[in-house]
Amino acid sequence: MPKIRALKRIIDEIKKIGVPYYIHCGLGVFLQTGFHDASNLDDVDIRLQATTIDEDLYNHFNKLSDSSLVKLRGPIQLHGNYMCSNCLTVELQGVHFDIIGEMITNSPDLGIIEYPLKKSWFEQVDHIKYSNMVLPVLKAEPLLLYYLVSRRNSDTGKTDFTNIKVLASTKNFSEERFVKMLNDYFEPAKRDKLLELYHQYK
Repeated sequence: MPKIRALKRIIDEIKKIGVPYYIHCGLGVFLQTGFHDASNLDDVDIRLQATTIDEDLYNHFNKLSDSSLVKLRGPIQLHGNYMCSNCLTVELQGVHFDIIGEMITNSPDLGIIEYPLKKSWFEQVDHIKYSNMVLPVLKAEPLLLYYLVSRRNSDTGKTDFTNIKVLASTKNFSEERFVKMLNDYFEPAKRDKLLELYHQYK
């Protein structure tokens, strides 16, 4: 499990900057579902409402006296998808944090998808208690969409495929809300492909 003291320190620093944020990826899956897997919790992903991770943000975290590593990460290729994300990597008290801005995924079967789709996702979070903190966590529907678009059928030792299943079956997930989200955000051809993938992997 991520060290609580390190997580609180990072959250406090983000609050000082004053940028909306939410907990994402593995820790988000754990908080939404209770599904515990070491590969999900080997780092902490936090998404900021920021188009880019700029020099000021880098300098802010680089000044932390107890951070052992702060660096900007460039685009990566994952499971055949090209992912261009603005990401600041911070090592703090032995915990790895990815602080992420906007992301663009280009996959062979879905084409280009920007993520997050709407700024309102930062307002419509679930506030979930974690130790002595209450954290804003991305809702189960857009979190499942992220794994479906970018991380399905993982071959890296992560549990991405399982994450889709546990998110689809958690009480916090609504298939009706998920379908509405796809109808609201995607053209029919891309929506239908996402629905096909959802029913295939859920």
